[in-house]
Amino acid sequence: MIESTPALLAVHLRRSTEMEETIARIIAEREGVDVDEDPRPRIVVAAFSGVMRVTGQMWGRGADQSLEAIRALTEEYLDHLGPALAPHWRDRDRDRDRCEEGRRAL
Repeated sequence: MIESTPALLAVHLRRSTEMEETIARIIAEREGVDVDEDPRPRIVVAAFSGVMRVTGQMWGRGADQSLEAIRALTEEYLDHLGPALAPHWRDRDRDRDRCEEGRRAL
């Protein structure tokens, strides 16, 4: 509904941007860096927000609308964030193995 209603989408995007900035500032403070000098807090928040947005979209299109389904999908997609930022995209089996190794380590 939000994505198909321009006014709602505008408000949603503004609110999301404001929340991302707040979270980036909190992370920067906790890590002892200046958010205006160090881009890492904003980058990590943007990456996480992107994963959450895609997760919500894919979950919304799926057949299973349960809370457990979105939790599992969120975990799966977050596991792919590191490999998605690394080189060698064409080697999907290696990336899948890295995701599995990361899960086992937790």
